Amino acid sequence: MFSIYADGSTIYAGTNSGLSISTNGGSSWTNRTSSNSGLGDNNVTGLYASGNTIYAATNGGLSISTNGGSTFTNYNVNGLATGVYVSGNNIYVSTFAGGTSLAVSSNGGSSFTTYSTTNGLGSNTGRGVFVSGGSVYAATDGGLSIAQLPPAPVPGPLPLFGAATAFGFSRKLRRRLRAAASTSC
Repeated sequence: MFSIYADGSTIYAGTNSGLSISTNGGSSWTNRTSSNSGLGDNNVTGLYASGNTIYAATNGGLSISTNGGSTFTNYNVNGLATGVYVSGNNIYVSTFAGGTSLAVSSNGGSSFTTYSTTNGLGSNTGRGVFVSGGSVYAATDGGLSIAQLPPAPVPGPLPLFGAATAFGFSRKLRRRLRAAASTSC
């Protein structure tokens, strides 16, 4: 077994023979493979799930299912995928064998921005990825690399009344974020 992810009584197990899914706490299993579900490769090295959406890092790239694993769509991540983590609309994939160690998508996997040692990562061989707060943690053969998430793009010019409304909204949003941060663990 390469990877495991659990959500309540649903367990996902990534193996070298596909993705095994149990919806009853491990009492019975269904195996998804490249031939019966379109999984990118039968070597599943990393997993993440949210509701019916399953993200599987495979030797064939990133495979995403939006129907609980019945079928998968495959995405090229510039190498073999070794780990996956999803935060908000962003998908983070650790990779190797493609000259990069991290690939990030903000559009559901349609395209990825890749990162390597030229961006400060410890190695071009990625082994895992995790996101918490404003930081991305990338496990590489050269050690742990920690990077701050890029800031959100700055919007273009706003009309005068739009700018005033946006400023008021952003002040309220900052207050809510500060309040939430002070009450979290």
